[in-house]
Amino acid sequence: MRKGNKNRDPLRSAFARSRKIVIKRDGNKCRKCGSSIAIEVHHILGYTENDPINLVTLCSLCHNIAPMGTEEYWEWEKNGQVGCDNAMDFMMSKFSDVTKEQWQGLINYVKEYDTDHPPEQARIW
Repeated sequence: MRKGNKNRDPLRSAFARSRKIVIKRDGNKCRKCGSSIAIEVHHILGYTENDPINLVTLCSLCHNIAPMGTEEYWEWEKNGQVGCDNAMDFMMSKFSDVTKEQWQGLINYVKEYDTDHPPEQARIW
């Protein structure tokens, strides 16, 4: 171990290495909705398994609602609600004076921005 790395967590290091591989494998975009804004990496089985086969790239909105567990995750990726739709439902429940069309307009604006700005320009945490 190099000097100065005494407290480095091996799981965190393994995740950092795998994270780069997974984001590149998934084309720098969310596997669920295709956004390249605020992408994150989701653990399908659990946080201690950092093999790329257990990891997928999701935007922060989809990551917020993605389930853990192999069957649950793959069923959600295939048939579940996307994060921006879930966020729109939540925002409509909190701000009842804003119409669904207005929220959809905001989502469309973000999607257009995402299309006009390649992934290398998008913020990736």
